Parts: sequence; structure tokens; C-alpha cells
Amino acid sequence: MNMIDFKEISYVNLEKQKFLIPHITGALSFFGSGWILIEILLDRKKLRMSYHRILFGLSFFDFFSSFGFAMSNWAQSITWYKEPGKYDGEGTVTTCNIVGFMVFLGSLTIPLYSASLTWYYKLTICDGWREERIAKEFEYYVHRVVPSIGIILAIIPLTMQLYNPYYFFCFPCYTDKRGAKYEQFSVILEALSLLIVSFSAIVISYTMTSIIWKVRKNYKKSSRYEFLSPRRKKCFLSRNYDNSVSDLSSTRRT
Repeated sequence: MNMIDFKEISYVNLEKQKFLIPHITGALSFFGSGWILIEILLDRKKLRMSYHRILFGLSFFDFFSSFGFAMSNWAQSITWYKEPGKYDGEGTVTTCNIVGFMVFLGSLTIPLYSASLTWYYKLTICDGWREERIAKEFEYYVHRVVPSIGIILAIIPLTMQLYNPYYFFCFPCYTDKRGAKYEQFSVILEALSLLIVSFSAIVISYTMTSIIWKVRKNYKKSSRYEFLSPRRKKCFLSRNYDNSVSDLSSTRRT
């Protein structure tokens, strides 16, 4: 009997410790994103570059999403499943709505901003775009499309009472008491979130593959003369230099 009680106590403590992990990881991500935001805001040179402005947008939404994960089950409005070891929610409906909005907004915007950042690399490395062209033809649309998609989709669950406890945080889902009549919408929102993440993953994979291919191609071009010895390289360069000087002198004489 005493052995059974000891196992139950160990199980309860282990389950409660699992719910502490999001508080730690979320807090670390929260301070990390805040540090990046401060670093960019205090440096005028970084604010002039499209790369840092896109990174600022990514860190901005990750800042709020990380705060939501740091709160996790503290913001849940109802008691978690009444099973041994399950951690009880300590928040209200309002706190669950706020945290759910932050987490869902981040799950929509962070992948899109990450894909935009890798696409920036492709435009500069593979396509040779300059900073001015990137700012006008690419970055301009990134900062308008990505936040608009995230904010619009994150507001919809608020109107349907769909931000409810979901595992250790709040997320669009329905319960018997809240959002039950919008069950189909919760499934659609979850599917849209997965679709955005999948789309972003495909874009990131494509851009990284393109960059690797471009760098490898340039490396092969530059390594064509690697087989030459230093002496032959010097002769080769001096020969080209003599030819160019002779051509220049002949043009001056004429």
C-alpha cells in the first residue's frame, strides 16, 4: 500500500515538472527575442538594411508568442483534466484569450517571416538583387502581407470563443462549454496553421537548396585553376598582364 502511494506521488511530481518546461523555454525565447529587437532598434545601420528589418518583424512576433508559451497553463481558464498529476489552470477566460491570441498569431507569422528571410538570401546570393530593389519589390510586401494574414486569422477565434486550454497552453479549439457550435471552424483554423507551416517549410527548403547549388556552382568555377602550381599561376597571371600592357601601348601609338 505504501509502495502504491509512493508511485502515485512520483507520477504527480513528474507530470507537474513537465508543465514547468514551457515556462522555462518560453521565458528564454522571450528574452532572446527582446534582445534582438533592442539590438536592431539601437543600431541605425541595421535599421537601414532589409535583412535586419525582416529579422525585426520575425523577432517582434516571436517576442509575443514566446510570452504566451511562458505563461502556458498559468493562463488556462478552466481546470485541466481531473486526473492524477494533471496541473490545474490558474487563469481566467480573458487570460486564456490573450495567451491564445499570442500563441496562434506567432504560429502563423513566424514561419512566414522565416520563409521571407531565407528568400531574402536567395535574392541576394542567387539573383543578385541590390538592397534598393529588395526593399521596394520584396520587403514592402512582406511587412504588409504576413502581419495581415496573422492578425486576421488570430482575431477570428476571439469572435467564436475558440481560445481554450489545449495541452499546456491556449489555442483555437472547442470545449463543451465554449465554442462547441464552431467545431468545424476550429478544425479549419488548425488546418490553416498546419498549411502555413508546411508552405513555409517548402519555401525554406527550396531557397536553401538553391543557395547551396549556386555556391557549389561558383566554387567549381573558381576551382578550375586550383590544379596549377603557385609558379604556373604566377606565370599565367604575368602573361596576361604583359598581353594587356602590350595591347594598351599599341592602342596609344595608333
